[in-house]
Amino acid sequence: MDKEQMGNVSKSKLIGRGPAIWLAGDPEELKPWMDYGIEGIVTNTVVLNEMVKKYGQLVDLVKRYLDITDKPVVVEIDGDTTEELIDVASVFSDMSPRIIIKIPCGVNSLGAFAELNKRGLKPIVLPSFH
Repeated sequence: MDKEQMGNVSKSKLIGRGPAIWLAGDPEELKPWMDYGIEGIVTNTVVLNEMVKKYGQLVDLVKRYLDITDKPVVVEIDGDTTEELIDVASVFSDMSPRIIIKIPCGVNSLGAFAELNKRGLKPIVLPSFH
């Protein structure tokens, strides 16, 4: 095992570098903060719904995020079927290699997660417990 890696975790994260800071919100408000050690931009449905009202289609909003940073952008997607989730994920992952797909956890989501993983996209799934 590489001394700089332990599994998928870099050594710097294991020796106390501290938590990573991810920002969410309006691209224009995030832009000035991107040079302060920010890990990247992350989205969620609440932020996306708000920002789409301001900036138009979700694809246009994600382009704005990509334009303000060279860091990763996590895009939360939604869909009613495994196939729809895969199709939506493909649209965003084709935009940039910096896109990380975030899928809400559910039966359809796990199928999409497995397929996207096979394609090398390395999505993340976040379970929600109510």
